[in-house]
Amino acid sequence: MPEVKEYAPGTPSWVDLGSPDLEASKRFYRALFGWNAETGDDPATGGYTV
Repeated sequence: MPEVKEYAPGTPSWVDLGSPDLEASKRFYRALFGWNAETGDDPATGGYTV
């Protein structure tokens, strides 16, 4: 796979965060960015919080 050195503006991207303390992470990102987090209940998604 070639190395990507830059992305075009508007290119979608994401990062998974493995956190040992989900509630602390949610508080941190809420305080920093004003984000709210919801955990999905669909077993197909593995209980991801987004």
